[in-house]
Parts: sequence; C-alpha cells; structure tokens
Amino acid sequence: MRSMHTALICCGVGCALSLAPLAHAAEADATGVAEKPAVAKDEGKKEAKDAETEEMKQAMAKKVSFEFEDAALSDSINFLQSLTSVSMIVDPKLKADEHKFTLKAKDMPLREALVKFAATAGAKVYVKDGAYYIGTEAPEGAQKIRQEPEKLTEAQVKVVEEAIKNLSSDDFSTREAASRAIADAGTGALPQLQAAMKQTDDVEAQSRLKELVQVFLEQLGGDEGSEALNKALERKVSFEFIDTPLSETITFLNSLVRNSGAKIEVSDTAPRDAAINLRVTDMKLGMALEWLAKLADCHLVKSGGTVTVKRK
Repeated sequence: MRSMHTALICCGVGCALSLAPLAHAAEADATGVAEKPAVAKDEGKKEAKDAETEEMKQAMAKKVSFEFEDAALSDSINFLQSLTSVSMIVDPKLKADEHKFTLKAKDMPLREALVKFAATAGAKVYVKDGAYYIGTEAPEGAQKIRQEPEKLTEAQVKVVEEAIKNLSSDDFSTREAASRAIADAGTGALPQLQAAMKQTDDVEAQSRLKELVQVFLEQLGGDEGSEALNKALERKVSFEFIDTPLSETITFLNSLVRNSGAKIEVSDTAPRDAAINLRVTDMKLGMALEWLAKLADCHLVKSGGTVTVKRK
C-alpha cells in the first residue's frame, strides 16, 4: 500500500497533522509558535534615500599603500579618514577597537581599501547622508556601494579563457583545477564568465560558472538577490516530512520564503520522487536544506537569490 505523503508542522504547544497541500502549511518562527504565511504585497522596492555621488567616488579614487599587521579596524578606518574629506562612520556594534586584521597593499584606491577593511569584520560599506557607513546591516534608506571588477592582464585573460573551456572536461580533476584557476584570477574574470554562461549548453560548466559568478558578485557587493537568500536561510523553521517526495518538500520550503525575494527549487535531474523522512525543530532553514539534500543524495547550488537542490 502506498504511503501517505504528509507534512507535520510542530508548534510550541504540540503537533498537528496536516494533509492539506504543503504550500498552505504554517511556518514556525524562532519561538516555535506557528504563524500564518504573510500575504504578498506589491509595494515595489523602496528607493534608497542616499546614493554615492561622483564627487565621493573621485575623492575615494586616491591611491594608497599600506601594511597593517594585527591592526584594529578602528585605526585602519581612521587612517583612511585622514586622507579624504569624505566622512566614514563605523557602526558601534562592530566593536572596531577589538577587531584586528592583517593586510598589505600597494597603490590601492581608498574606496577599495575601505571595502576590504570592512570585509575583514564581515561588514559592508553603505552610503548614508553623504558619508560612508560601515556595518553589517544597512541603515534605513542607505545604499550599498558597488565595486568594479579588477582589470586582468592579457596573460590572465588567456588563463581564464582556457580554464572556462576546461570546465566542460570529462575529467573531474581538470574541472576542479579550472575552477580554482578562475577563482584565483579574481573578480576581473566576471565579464568572461557571464559571456560564457550565455554560450555554453554544458550542464556541468553552467553549474560551475554560476557558482563562480555568484562568488564574484558577492565580493563586488552587486547581488541583492544573494542577500535576500542569505537572510531567508537564517530564519528558523520546524516541520516533519513523512515519506514525502523531494519535490513536495521543496514546494513547501519555497512557500516559506516566497515573499522575501529568495527562491528554493529542485532541478529536473534530481530524484524528485525520493521519499524524505525528516523532522526539525527551530532549525535554520539553510541547515534544514542541507539535511534534506543529503537524504536525497544531492547537494545545494546557490546562484543569485536562488538555491537549487541538484543531484551529486
């Protein structure tokens, strides 16, 4: 007799069995109390109140050489501040006096240095009220600054070009070496990767290209979708799947993030009918997805604001 596919949503006060479509299941927040799915609203994106002006960019284009060893983030920011009239504000939550890092550079633009300094503390740089704001969260109305891809030498361009070809190789070690070569080339490889994604039909190459593009976009601060996805994967959920097809579990989990700008999907090549038995309580969605993928002998691939469950 075929098993009944169910999703059991666990709440703080007990458990209730639901035979309704998974998309209508409730989501459990960090407290374990079930909430009704939020009603979608088409309010449009709120425009940033501040934007980085050309004057700010020009002021931060000045090049600087430095060598910091076990230096406090606050000292490094003060160093940059002394070289420009543009104000720099550090979020007190970062505890810049306590955070230490080591970094060396020659003839680096102030703007790039500021972004790298912030990154050592897991922070980003935003523009607010004509000043640069360094923090892990954007102030209301602030705009995150974007970096331009590094410029590659002709030799580096050729290396990337050859590596892109090798992403379609039948040999796994060759594909891995190609991915590493592209990663080592840095963000300057981004235009070549994006062009290659439009030209190749090879599934393996497409997958690796998407992952590399995603990494470089995050480094440049130019992918809002990835931020929405990362935030969505941090939310906590509670559920139980009993002999539920993989495709249905993904439909359910995707319903929990559909209003956040993130998306969870399963590839056509994955075992969509694989029976999933999994129960989690107040677990981060990202971790729950990792467990689900393992049970289906799959892995997760992130690209922009989408995470896809793919066959290994």
